[in-house]
Amino acid sequence: MKKILNKNFNFFYSKNFLVFILYSVLFFPEKLIYEYFLILFVLSLSINYFNGLQKSMNLYSKLIFFSMISITFSSILSYFYYQTSLLRNLSEVFRFLPSFLILNSRTTITLELKNFLKVIVVYSCSNAVVCLLQYYLPQSVDMLTNFYGSAHHVTTSLNISKRALGLCSGPGQNGVIMVATYVIGLTSLLYFKESKKIEIFIIFSSLISILLSQSQTSFIAFVAVSLYIFIYNLIKSRLTIRGIITIMSLLVCAGSIVGLLWQYLRYLNTLYSIGLKRSSYVLREQKTLSILEKTQDNFFFTMIGHGKDFFGKTAGSMDNEYMFFVGSYGLLLTTIFIIIVLHMILKAWLIPLEKQDRRFILLHFLAVVGLLLAWPSSFITDPRILMLLTIIACIGVHKNIITLTEREI
Repeated sequence: MKKILNKNFNFFYSKNFLVFILYSVLFFPEKLIYEYFLILFVLSLSINYFNGLQKSMNLYSKLIFFSMISITFSSILSYFYYQTSLLRNLSEVFRFLPSFLILNSRTTITLELKNFLKVIVVYSCSNAVVCLLQYYLPQSVDMLTNFYGSAHHVTTSLNISKRALGLCSGPGQNGVIMVATYVIGLTSLLYFKESKKIEIFIIFSSLISILLSQSQTSFIAFVAVSLYIFIYNLIKSRLTIRGIITIMSLLVCAGSIVGLLWQYLRYLNTLYSIGLKRSSYVLREQKTLSILEKTQDNFFFTMIGHGKDFFGKTAGSMDNEYMFFVGSYGLLLTTIFIIIVLHMILKAWLIPLEKQDRRFILLHFLAVVGLLLAWPSSFITDPRILMLLTIIACIGVHKNIITLTEREI
């Protein structure tokens, strides 16, 4: 039966299947989180049904597998010790399970970089258009806004503060995913030999969305990662005159867009006038300290995690991914994640650029963004980000997914 299906369902072996998964992940409303994970699970399971599982696991798979085992173990113990909801705690396993299944697909599913970037440019441009309409003609996209946005953010963030939600549930989530697409576009422009038009469209459509979301966290991350990539490129690459002109042109164009929109972005402007004194930031600090205090009630559970249900409704809105990891997954697993990310960053600096896989450079830049965004927001726990990282990680695991050629800029 399976052999007959394999012959008739070549779609599951084709590049179109990963493209389909990417479109599904990016355009499905994230507020429907349980339906979201169910669809992801079914899609990823179908890959393994038709392609089979690898016998050995790579580094990324081992990390995710260990995470799922650790979460399962802590969930069961928390259920017996704290009488928390076992089902709600174990739901966190499904956050990582689709990534694990995709990374362990036995048969390589080919996906060219150009096709990957086409998905990203369609999403980033669509999101930018929606953001512009939400800002200037909000009534024209009411149906779309209500479909994607949470009721709270539609009422307060969009209608009162004029913060664009895009194709996301809130402005913060909008800013986070757009910083990620910005990094993908900029890295591709600097290091991959692909369509410059697509890459430039990704960069500037992402920038427009970041600005209109008026997410101060995302704006700071955008500025910081831009400087980081520029410094990294300056130190690690031998820039030609053409390369310097390209980078300077990007900076001038980006600065012009920021300058044109800045006077209209009242909420974002308060970053300089109020800064860390903003009430929302103070509340986040208080919430973080409160969660940290709760996690210290038992040293054993501090190490292995209390489970998500231990924190009740607060678990879904911690506004600090580090605290979510420490509280739900435990200090041990959190430390392992941070060590791997720091090792990746250190490796990117120590190894000569010509010996690095360009796909590794992309993961390295996204890791830097993740470290920044995880403190006042979330990154890996955003299912869209996690799936993007998974697909990019597959690029490095399955050698035939993307063939890259070096390019001097």
